[in-house]
Amino acid sequence: MIGYFRRNHFTPVPEVGSLAELNELVDQWDLHDGHRRIGSRPRTVDEYFAVEQPLLMPLPEEPFETGVGVHMNVPTRVRVKRDSC
Repeated sequence: MIGYFRRNHFTPVPEVGSLAELNELVDQWDLHDGHRRIGSRPRTVDEYFAVEQPLLMPLPEEPFETGVGVHMNVPTRVRVKRDSC
């Protein structure tokens, strides 16, 4: 679904005046896409989500860090490879 949304709504990149305007567009696109059927499937995207939603875990109470910041001092002609976590 993410790939479909990106290809159909963010290519080309929409021109907006603010983040709020972009968020409004995304909300409109999301509502419209919820009524879409994928191929010949019997249900809409919203209907499938209604079935899946009770099975999803709730968000954690406390926010968690999703990235790691690393500061490295290296010489200019050195190749550095950092392993992922």
